[in-house]
Amino acid sequence: MLGLYSQPLNTPSPAATLIGAIPPGTDSVDLLVGLDNRPDGLLIAIAGFNTNTGVARMVNVNATTGALTTIAPISGIPSQLPLSLGIHPITGAAFISTADITRSMRYHSLNTTTGVATQIGTGVTSTNLILDLSVNCAGEMFGVNTVTDRLVRIDTTNGTVTTVNAANSIGIDVSDSVNGNGMDFDNTTGTLYAFLSNGSPLSLASLYGTVDTTTGITTGMPLGRAVGLPASPCTCSTDNLFRNGFEGN
Repeated sequence: MLGLYSQPLNTPSPAATLIGAIPPGTDSVDLLVGLDNRPDGLLIAIAGFNTNTGVARMVNVNATTGALTTIAPISGIPSQLPLSLGIHPITGAAFISTADITRSMRYHSLNTTTGVATQIGTGVTSTNLILDLSVNCAGEMFGVNTVTDRLVRIDTTNGTVTTVNAANSIGIDVSDSVNGNGMDFDNTTGTLYAFLSNGSPLSLASLYGTVDTTTGITTGMPLGRAVGLPASPCTCSTDNLFRNGFEGN
């Protein structure tokens, strides 16, 4: 069932607990393409692109019920679709990646109060379709290149994309589906966790585990269908994560 799930870290998918179901048809109207915590604990998601209004919006996700509350429409991304969201767990600086119909990507800073996005850098070509933005406590932003299946680092000041280790695959032929993958840091340990899917029917061929930010290699276990992940305040001491955006806290 589509919805918001919680599960302890380092456990297989069956341990996941459904918090709130996504109403039928919601994913075809407002597809959630990113999920992350602000430092004040507010769980933010990007409702990617409303097929009725043509507008992406930023929403607050109730971590108890899964209910969505609109914060603001996202502006400043003409002809672009949001793909992912990453928030600095200390400063609250937020970033989104977007792409147009030619898959030309852009990176933007995002005001998580007003929804105003401001482009950083000049954009990249479709050879770098980057999903699953994640920012650690040091302010380093990582993503997954779904074309090369490599872990990458994105400079938050100019949008430059650098492959972490070109010799090493992240461990799976990663699908470019925005709702089939996700990763984020456990900010108490600095460990990067990821759900990765190859897009097989029902996303059964998936991988959940830890990603080494030096080698770019994932160590983990096969999973059932998983949608997304984001991060938690660095002072957090619990070991739960939310899926359908991937929020580890």
